[in-house]
Amino acid sequence: MGRESWSVAILNLETILSHYILIPHSYFHAFKEHRNASLKRLVEVLVHLKLNLKKATFAIQYLYKPKMIGIMSAMREEIQALLNHLEHTEQYTKGKRDYYKGILFGKEAVLVFSRWGKVASATTATQLINDFDVDELIFTGVAGAIRPDLNIGDTVIGKQLVQHDMDASPLYDIFEIPLLHKTFFETHQDKRKQLTNACQLFIKNYTDVISKNEARNLQITDPKVVIGDITSGDQFISKQSQVSFITTHLESVVCAEMEGAAVAQVCYEYEVPFSIMRVISDKANSDAHVDFPLFVEQIASKYAYGIFKNYFQ
Repeated sequence: MGRESWSVAILNLETILSHYILIPHSYFHAFKEHRNASLKRLVEVLVHLKLNLKKATFAIQYLYKPKMIGIMSAMREEIQALLNHLEHTEQYTKGKRDYYKGILFGKEAVLVFSRWGKVASATTATQLINDFDVDELIFTGVAGAIRPDLNIGDTVIGKQLVQHDMDASPLYDIFEIPLLHKTFFETHQDKRKQLTNACQLFIKNYTDVISKNEARNLQITDPKVVIGDITSGDQFISKQSQVSFITTHLESVVCAEMEGAAVAQVCYEYEVPFSIMRVISDKANSDAHVDFPLFVEQIASKYAYGIFKNYFQ
């Protein structure tokens, strides 16, 4: 290792470890950037810095700890297929929610369903981040189509998220989050691409897990993957007047649900990479007549299973 490389490595680690006692969350991401360094090289750097055993042990353990992925949904049925395949499961009950930690497709993960709405989902996301130290958070579930070309069974990968029922005007612009000065929260670009690829791979072979009868009965024909903006609010969007409000004021939005934007805000504030996928279950207007409970149980959960299996690989 050259003198310059040593200096850079030492400076990076010294900067990080000097904050060991009160380490801010942003430094945890800096730790992870060095995870691919060889253990031998890391130990050499730690010795060079003359770190005490406590600091050295902490650094090594954190740099080489397995990646933890947090998976959320609003309803248990949306992640039931994933729960069925979770191995070495440990269950924790916190705030009247059950968190399931274990091994999913060979990776460490913790799964939880938050219940409906922004408060429930934000509370759950905060607990998930603080108690399980997740490296990323992914939300999965169903949504109602806002854009006319979206059909039942299509999958939306969220690009930006916005709350359609946030209005603190005239103090702030409509939809703007007070004090944060943000209206849209963008998902993590690399994670979004990875999730999109996993979805596209699943859609190509979706009949491997969803029978032709199930697809026909629930009006799924030739599903596609779309990347677009998602809006959230504490309303079940089922009226044309609600759809018209969203399309008039939030032209980039393609679908609506009740949790994603709240979770995106929490992840933004905690600096945790966030991504979201939504399976279209209805047209979000009074003309939609799909059996919603049946769709969630038979379709959404199977989508999640197939997509996450691809994502984890």
